[in-house]
Amino acid sequence: MSDGAAGPGLSIHAVVRNRVSERALDAVQGMGDGLEYRLVELGGLAAVVTDADDPPGAPDVLRRHGRIVARLLRRSSIVPLPLGLGARDDEVVRAFLEGQRVPLPEALEYLTKTGAMQATPIKRLVHMNQPAIDIYTENGIDLHTEPLEIAVCAQHM
Repeated sequence: MSDGAAGPGLSIHAVVRNRVSERALDAVQGMGDGLEYRLVELGGLAAVVTDADDPPGAPDVLRRHGRIVARLLRRSSIVPLPLGLGARDDEVVRAFLEGQRVPLPEALEYLTKTGAMQATPIKRLVHMNQPAIDIYTENGIDLHTEPLEIAVCAQHM
């Protein structure tokens, strides 16, 4: 894992299943942030990574990570990873994926079994938690036309 210092290395943003990895990668390509997104694959999993040029405490790093995770969620079901999870190179990312071969597929399997694999966040929410949508509707917010912004909070780290 990265020691937190600026310089060469990789930031790991999320893990997806290989069968949807290209669709997930398409979601973040062309974000206009100057980063090159790519996949590091192992078995049935793929990590979405970027070069880690900024130190973890840089002002825009948290916001950028949140935008990356939000875009990925719009395109496919993912397991988002905490901000600051880094690796020296692809081999370290693969070692991380190897260590997660049971928990991450189980998480993705849970999403599949509960029917939370819909194409968009609102479709997943309709399926999983209609009462949450109803609360917003009662307060004059239509989540179908006014989606909420997704952001990473410190409590999720």
